[in-house]
Amino acid sequence: MARPISMRELDEGTRAMILYLSFRLAGFLQVFFQRCMPTNILINALRTRRGLKWSMVTWLIAPIYFLLARWFAEIIEAGGPGWVYILMGIASWDALKMFVAGPTLSVVLLVTKIREAVSITRSEDPSVNPSENPSVYSRRRP
Repeated sequence: MARPISMRELDEGTRAMILYLSFRLAGFLQVFFQRCMPTNILINALRTRRGLKWSMVTWLIAPIYFLLARWFAEIIEAGGPGWVYILMGIASWDALKMFVAGPTLSVVLLVTKIREAVSITRSEDPSVNPSENPSVYSRRRP
């Protein structure tokens, strides 16, 4: 049986190539998961201004994923196949994502509504002259 090769035995160029390929693979997987996994698509949609109003729904989705993970755990304890561990891990991870996304997106919605209310108040105040403080009303260009 062949013994495994240690990283110390490889030359500098080979180690650099392995590191480069590892980063490329990690980048590819990150983009793939962000575009193709249902909970990532949902969270990305909820991060938009239109989606923020649905942030409370993520609090209702999290227990469903927790129950699904518990069901997979029961299958495993009953002697189910080993690949169910992967499904249990995915369900647990998605439940944690939804559990964290709920309060986070609710706070973002609250901050957004406060900012919108402040900007509406500033624009309706007749005592404020835009020529005195132009940075409040328009963006400066570099």
